[in-house]
Amino acid sequence: MAYSALDNVLEALGTPEDCLSDAQLSDLDRDGFLVLPLNPKHLQRYGTSLEDLRDVTDALYEKEGWRGGWEGFEFVIEREQGKMADPGSRRLGNLVNKHPAYRALLTMPEVLVAARHIIGPNLRVSAVDMREPTQFGGRQKIHLDWEPRLSEDDPFRYMFCFFVIDDMNKDNGALRVIPGTHTRLDYPDEYIDTSADHPDEIFVEAEAATRIIVNSLIWHSGSQNTSGARRRTFFTEYRERSLPQSLNQQLYVSQDVIDSLEDAHKWLLSVGDDFPVEEVRHYGPGDAYRRRYTMQSAHETGM
Repeated sequence: MAYSALDNVLEALGTPEDCLSDAQLSDLDRDGFLVLPLNPKHLQRYGTSLEDLRDVTDALYEKEGWRGGWEGFEFVIEREQGKMADPGSRRLGNLVNKHPAYRALLTMPEVLVAARHIIGPNLRVSAVDMREPTQFGGRQKIHLDWEPRLSEDDPFRYMFCFFVIDDMNKDNGALRVIPGTHTRLDYPDEYIDTSADHPDEIFVEAEAATRIIVNSLIWHSGSQNTSGARRRTFFTEYRERSLPQSLNQQLYVSQDVIDSLEDAHKWLLSVGDDFPVEEVRHYGPGDAYRRRYTMQSAHETGM
């Protein structure tokens, strides 16, 4: 069957309404992020495991090399021969198209319920990607992962979930967040030096198989991997359904893969015959930021 609403998808997936407590949702509203362990049964439902995900991911690294994560930027890839999409980090993109194991990342029950809480029921998956900071790499400026709200009346329209498959700590590039800043209006650049440390920042340290659900407007960044220890992290992005996807799934997921997906996955990704083919191939949060602060487009910068 074809789905038309998130509630139908949640019901089809057997998602319990109370998989997140009122206290957890309150913490998410207050802090802008929520840390949750993963029940291994969810991966088992998809015939995979944490070790399988590690192996599949490393095989993709070996296959793609420096080209990993360049999806959506084909117009510059020949110009950037040999340049990694994110210098200082390994990247992989378009994961749903590359192995069935990654489908488990789309339908984690608590994540979908949190996305509905933040965005509302009219949402979809924007992208499923991977990032791993290499030794002495990975530090980013403090930033947002969507365009900022400029009024208190503006809704939250985007959320992402980190799923760590290696223990993550301050030494190997933990996620750096400033709790509560998702309620601030405009970009952090209007308040702080985004290249500097922040007095209220915390490093989210987590064991492998932990999810970190994050409101996209929290001030955050990756931190430097000083130890060189592995820190592979998937991030699944959810956006309000009317927004362009970070990576246009209808264009980048092959027909063979679409035909093999569950209907719930098709609805979440907006792929298949029931959904239009949209023109925008890639739309990341950096596009609006560059227009605001550098007057450059993604086409000019290659990012």
